[in-house]
Order: sequence, then C-alpha cells, then structure tokens
Amino acid sequence: MSKTAAQSTPSQRSSVERARAVATRRKPRIRIRYLVVALVLLWAGYHYWVQVRPEAVALQSKEAALTKQLAALRAQHQQLQVQAKRLQDKNYVLTYAAEHYNIVLPGQVPFVLAQH
Repeated sequence: MSKTAAQSTPSQRSSVERARAVATRRKPRIRIRYLVVALVLLWAGYHYWVQVRPEAVALQSKEAALTKQLAALRAQHQQLQVQAKRLQDKNYVLTYAAEHYNIVLPGQVPFVLAQH
C-alpha cells in the first residue's frame, strides 16, 4: 500500500515541510561561510599591504646598503692585504720611513730646505 502526497497524514506533511525549511535555512550558512572566507582573505591582504610589505621594503633597502658596505669592506681588506705584503719588504719600509718620518740612515746626508 503506497500513499500519495495527497493521502499523507498531517504529521508526514509537516516533516516534509520541516525538511524543506531546513534545506532553505542551510543556504544562508553556506553564504556566511563564503563571507567569512572573503573577510579573512581581505584581512590577510590588508595585513600584508599595511604591515608586511613595508617591512619587506625596509629590509630590502637595508640589504642593499649592507651589500654596498660589504663591497667597500672587501675592497679595504684587499688594500690592507697589499699593504701588509709591502711591509714585509725591507726596501719599502726604509723608503716609507724616509718619506713620512724623515728618518736618515747612517751614511746618508740630510738636506733641510728652507720654506719661505
């Protein structure tokens, strides 16, 4: 014995109506989920643009400055190595001392020029 929709009892009709009402109520929940996801994505984008991006730009500029400083220090290190190698040569040390400190070796005659 099968009953048709017209022959169903009032309690069965109300359960069908309740099921439809539940189905229609679930649609807004899905939309709320999408709204929550969209809000989270908007917040993440805002957070990136306002806080993370400026920090990243500042770090990039700091990195560029440090890279320039490193290149300058490497060049200075290279010059100091060349100078240290020169200071191992006795002839260079004698010439440097004579030029900068007016040191005269035995057997040399010092000349003093008068400045006007």
